[in-house]
Amino acid sequence: MALTGRIGIGLLGLILGVTLGYLIWWQQNARLGLQLAQTKAWLVDEIQRTDRQTKPSAPPPPAAPVPAQTPMQAQLRETQALLTRARAVLKEAQADWLAEVQRRKRAEERLHATENRLKQSSGS
Repeated sequence: MALTGRIGIGLLGLILGVTLGYLIWWQQNARLGLQLAQTKAWLVDEIQRTDRQTKPSAPPPPAAPVPAQTPMQAQLRETQALLTRARAVLKEAQADWLAEVQRRKRAEERLHATENRLKQSSGS
């Protein structure tokens, strides 16, 4: 009898604890939901207010005119264009040279492999 009474009291305490915990959690959750809704409304109002304030009232001023180039500036730009074209030609020549080096290396390797096979077949 004493054991069933203790089990009953234990279950009653467990149910009471879970119920109280749920009620406290529900109150806090409801408060947080209300605060979240208020914050969202405030944020939407702020976004709309700042959008109204930042809309341009007049068109932006025209850009300043570009000054004419002096002969020295024109010559500098022409020289820079020549250098850019020369760099492109050099880069292409470098790529061709590297490809040729690799082709020669492979050809030499094949030649050596063929020589070794010939030596082996004649020595056998």
